Amino acid sequence: MTRDSSLLVITLLLLVLPSLMPPPGVSAQTPLSLYEKTRRVIPGNLPWYPLIIIGDNRPSDVNAVDPPGVFYQAVNEAENALPLAFIGLGDHVGLGTLDQYVKLYEILNKTRLENIWMTPGNHDVAYSGVNGTGFDFWRQFIGPDSMVVDDIPGWRIALIDSETDISTWGQQIQAAYNSTGGRMLLLGFHRPLYPNVNHNLKQGYDTVLLGYMNSNGWPALVLQAHFHAWVSYRYNGTEFLIVGGTGAPLYSCTDVSAPGAVCSSTFHYLVLTLYPNGTYTYTPVKLGEGSGTLRVIPLNSTAYLVANSKIDVYGNPVEYPVRLRFKAQGLDVYVVARIPASSGVVFALDPATGRLLVSQGVDYYVYIASSNGSIVVNGGSRELDLSQYLQGRSVSVETPVEVVKAETVTSTSIAYITRTATKTITSTYSTTLTETSVTTVTETQQLPPTTITVQRNVTSTYTTTVPLIVEHEAPGGDAYLYIAAVLGVIAVAELAVIIFVKKK
Repeated sequence: MTRDSSLLVITLLLLVLPSLMPPPGVSAQTPLSLYEKTRRVIPGNLPWYPLIIIGDNRPSDVNAVDPPGVFYQAVNEAENALPLAFIGLGDHVGLGTLDQYVKLYEILNKTRLENIWMTPGNHDVAYSGVNGTGFDFWRQFIGPDSMVVDDIPGWRIALIDSETDISTWGQQIQAAYNSTGGRMLLLGFHRPLYPNVNHNLKQGYDTVLLGYMNSNGWPALVLQAHFHAWVSYRYNGTEFLIVGGTGAPLYSCTDVSAPGAVCSSTFHYLVLTLYPNGTYTYTPVKLGEGSGTLRVIPLNSTAYLVANSKIDVYGNPVEYPVRLRFKAQGLDVYVVARIPASSGVVFALDPATGRLLVSQGVDYYVYIASSNGSIVVNGGSRELDLSQYLQGRSVSVETPVEVVKAETVTSTSIAYITRTATKTITSTYSTTLTETSVTTVTETQQLPPTTITVQRNVTSTYTTTVPLIVEHEAPGGDAYLYIAAVLGVIAVAELAVIIFVKKK
């Protein structure tokens, strides 16, 4: 073997080995998919069910690993709201590479989000390499690419994969329509059927879907993405929504050619509420600069302040549904409430009396989850007696996680030899509360410090300082092991070549 042949072998090893080995920081052990890891039982006896829907949060540079900043905002607001399900409509990564899926998994895995249900878009499955395809990584990290969920009474949620082959597409649609039991059908997929946005379903896929719809009945609601804007459109009794603006570069509304369609080229996500009687309400919530905020702030071990200054894509202040979780010695106590627009509301659970105290009148209900099922208590009043379930139990609250965007500069070399810098973002907001006495204080009654006994105006200011890590992949731990492994294999290969040449 010549010296040139030896160099060729080494070059091939350098090119192939990195793609066959896991990148630094990624365990070789297959993780539970987000679908499996976050799956929770949704009680079948709730008055209404709040959900959050996102779509098209891929970065503008499809090779980038980190999603756009507004996606982090959407995740953090969902983390505070804690919906009963978090639904994705595709294009959640740029190309579908392993490192992009690892990053998406890392972000969502840090949260308390439950029931993460997603279906892929074209960008999620574009990649195909020697270490796998986008479809492979989707199923490994995210979960199935289609699903039928009957958890919410009165509704079937069917997410189907518009990126699969047309035969499988038809089978998934058929599964969505099979044995609905009178439930209203909510269909979700990536590429839009309606309205015409010059960015719709592939040819033939629309024909298959319309065939099933015409034979079996049109869905009550269709959720779509792919077109990077907010669009609402009603056709033949079905409402078609496009939720395509959770971070990808926005498209112009001039591409929407259907009469009666409403479009806003604005970063957003969707807050959807389903009711057991088959009705629904929704709000397209604005993201980005000037979009307001939703924060759930623990005031002490027994009370939350919920501050809502969110607006919709048209600039209007909006009511926002949240789910608060109290821990009470083996019981999870959930308060599900609609927080009025431009307001702050305090919810305090008094462990001494077992009473829930609310600082102002809001629409809410309480459900208590235990091993024996869920108990629902309708709220509405500013003082709710839960003593038969909670009296004598200690109470605690949770602090929502904040997921911070890391700006990462990568290198094309084997090792990432770089630096780490830190900068700080400080956000401040004020909420004015008008709080009135909700109970009578006596010497023998212990109340949480958030209970207010006289009418007054209270201005609450909350400031958070968030470290923003600017990472340049400083090598360490797994990175050093990876580098050592690659160099070790190269050394062995070189030694084998030398021995072979000597024998010749």
